[in-house]
Amino acid sequence: MSWSADQLIGTVSEPLDPWDDYGPEMRRLERELFIARGIPDDWMPWASALRWDFPPSRPLPDSPVDLRVGGDAPPRTLAELVEATSRGVGLGLNLPDGFDLTQLAPALQNVEYLSIGSLGSLTGWDVLNDARALVQLIVGPDVRGAAPTAALPELQRVIGPRGLLEMACAAPKLTELQVDLASESWPEDLGFDGPIEYLEIAHADKVAQPPQFRHPAALKTLRIYNARELDLGTLPPEADLEWLQVFRTKVLHGAATIARMTRLRTLDLESVASIPGAEALSAVTARVVNVRHSDPAAAIAMKR
Repeated sequence: MSWSADQLIGTVSEPLDPWDDYGPEMRRLERELFIARGIPDDWMPWASALRWDFPPSRPLPDSPVDLRVGGDAPPRTLAELVEATSRGVGLGLNLPDGFDLTQLAPALQNVEYLSIGSLGSLTGWDVLNDARALVQLIVGPDVRGAAPTAALPELQRVIGPRGLLEMACAAPKLTELQVDLASESWPEDLGFDGPIEYLEIAHADKVAQPPQFRHPAALKTLRIYNARELDLGTLPPEADLEWLQVFRTKVLHGAATIARMTRLRTLDLESVASIPGAEALSAVTARVVNVRHSDPAAAIAMKR
């Protein structure tokens, strides 16, 4: 089924933030960015910069611009969305239950930054297999439906549920993944083809060890939450992290592997009940260390 170019897209949800929600000065700086990018005036109240300096005070000059679709934004038609993506504008879509994503095919062909939210189940996910320009994909935690699987050539950042894993792991340029496993297992033998630098796994109850990395030396940050028994000793020697966080885990193996990491700057092992061989952590040279509510042997080993 195809929609008319004048068909409205999106669904009403809670109102969008007002133009000056982040303060008039920050919004003024955003507006300067929008003008430089040729964003139409009537789009600006529902546009936002995706990248800021830190601490955030101004949008970065090369920041992508995202257009929020739905809520109390002006009506958005398929024709308008196609025009927006042709200008390089990203889309933040809030879609009704049962929406068929294939209806957005003309707009998704050129989209680089895409976020999808819904309180229901969406169909037509295979349309994303043709989103060859896609750089960033964010899918809301409540969105349901079959997931895309293609190895998209430009995809670098993915945030969303477990169903996105196959697409993320196949992406040859992927550098960041934040995934909520919802207490499900990581698919067997599924590893990363891309040079991933940042990996965050939430609700990792059934994760026994980190996934496989084709480029382990690229990994800088690993964050795993709510594992039952996790073995970091399976990380390859080339994995020399800068930031490691393990939170709310019953048993953590691999203390010796952590101790050999020469680049480690931040080590956060909070609420980790048992760390066999924790005495090895005495060799850790990280500047920032947190072992609160964890195995007392780790606190003893980390005393300076």
